[in-house]
Amino acid sequence: LIIDDDPLVLESLRATLERDGHTVAVADGGQAGIDAFIAARQPDDTFDVVITDLGMPHVDGRRVAAAVKAASPSTPVMLLTGWGQRLLDDGDIPAHVDHVLNKPPKLHDLREMDEWKRFANAAVQEELIAKAEALRARFGFDAPEGPKEEDLDKAARELHDIQERWKSVAEAPRAQAQ
Repeated sequence: LIIDDDPLVLESLRATLERDGHTVAVADGGQAGIDAFIAARQPDDTFDVVITDLGMPHVDGRRVAAAVKAASPSTPVMLLTGWGQRLLDDGDIPAHVDHVLNKPPKLHDLREMDEWKRFANAAVQEELIAKAEALRARFGFDAPEGPKEEDLDKAARELHDIQERWKSVAEAPRAQAQ
C-alpha cells in the first residue's frame, strides 16, 4: 500500500513496483490510507508493506504509521520523505516507522531494497504463526480431550490455507536469491 497526497508520486511508484512484479494499491492521503489498510485486514487480503509520505495535510505519515502498527504490529511501515536524510542524521525517525526512504525515491533504492521484502515475509510469517496458534486454541487442539470431531474438517481447511500462504512466503526469498 502506497500512501501519498501527490498523484504523480503515487502513480510513478505504482508503475515502478508493478513493473517489478508487485501488486500495488494506492491511497490519496493519510486518512484514505488508514481506511484502505483497515478495510484490507481480512484473511489473505492484507498488505505486506505500507509506504507512506510523511508530510500530508490532515493526517500525516506519523499518524498513518501509528494506525498501521496499532492494527498490525508486524506490518512494516516505510516512510517516504524529502527530509529522509536529515531524519536519519538526527536520529529522529518517527515511532512506528521501520525504514526511511528519501523523496523522491531513486529507482535503484526501490529495486534494490530487498530489506523490505524480508521484512514483509517475516511479518507475514509472524501473522501466520499467530493464526495457527489461534486456530489451535479455537478448536481445542491443546485441550486434554482434543478437538471435537465435527470441527476437524474446518480446522484442517483453515490449517491448509495457512500452510499454503506460508509456502508462498517462504519461497519468495529463495526465488530472489536465484
